[in-house]
Order: sequence, then structure tokens, then C-alpha cells
Amino acid sequence: MQTKFLSAAALTACLFTLAACDSNDGPMEKAGERADEAYQDAGSAIKDAAEDVQDKAEDVGDSIEDKAEEAGDAIEDKADELNQ
Repeated sequence: MQTKFLSAAALTACLFTLAACDSNDGPMEKAGERADEAYQDAGSAIKDAAEDVQDKAEDVGDSIEDKAEEAGDAIEDKADELNQ
């Protein structure tokens, strides 16, 4: 019986301690939150930049493919002219 009472008292003390920690963020907690936010913002910016680079690379690849196809068509046309 006494063990259950001590366990309940310890649990209650832990809950009150945790509740008190959330309500009063000190300067170090606030600084940590700002650092976390800055880290997340930097990660988002890097991800956005990487997506932009990927889009540009795909555009360049498409342009190269188009130019290669045009060159191939021109070569075929010239070959047809020479064979006639």
C-alpha cells in the first residue's frame, strides 16, 4: 500500500515538473528554438535550390535532345539530296 502511494506521489511530482518546464521557456530554450527554426529554414532553402537546379538541368537536357534531333534530320535530308 505504501509503495503504491509513493509511486503515485512520484508520478504526480513528475507531471507537475514537466508541466512547469513548458510554461517558462528560458533564454537558452528560446535560443535553441530559434536555432532549430534557422536550421529548418536553411534545409528548406537548400531543398528548393536543388529542385531549381534539377529543373534547369532537365530543361538543358531537353534542349540538347531537340538540337540533336534537328541535326539528325538535317543530316538525313542532306544524305537524301546526295543520293538523288
